[in-house]
Amino acid sequence: MKLLQDNEQGLRFLVIEDEALLAMYVEDLLLKLGCQVMKAGRIEKAWTLLRGNSFAGAFLDVSIGGTTVFPLVSELRKRDVPFAFMTGYEADQLPAEYKDDPILTKPIAENSFAKIVATFAAHARDRHESDRPLVCPAI
Repeated sequence: MKLLQDNEQGLRFLVIEDEALLAMYVEDLLLKLGCQVMKAGRIEKAWTLLRGNSFAGAFLDVSIGGTTVFPLVSELRKRDVPFAFMTGYEADQLPAEYKDDPILTKPIAENSFAKIVATFAAHARDRHESDRPLVCPAI
């Protein structure tokens, strides 16, 4: 069974991670699945990317350079962009409003990651409208 349908190849994902090796690993996983990736290792860059682009989903470390990503998560929710935390934290260590959100525990298992990407792709397919292209143009 294919993970992504042909019309889902090229979906754009946002990766917010300040550990370079993990960011490259996640980027590689997404590229293998045929997705486009935009990465940010700093909060300011994440805001810039979020303001200027649309995304099928986002993967975020909870803390970037000592600053939490929760304000970014609020913006993702407003835009109906699904997200998952990539963290060493357990769900009970997160603020209550985030305990039910998907968490990929570091080190990230490829199989778990791929399942979340497929879920995000299905969400993008479900919300697809004529003014929201399912397949993003090349970066």
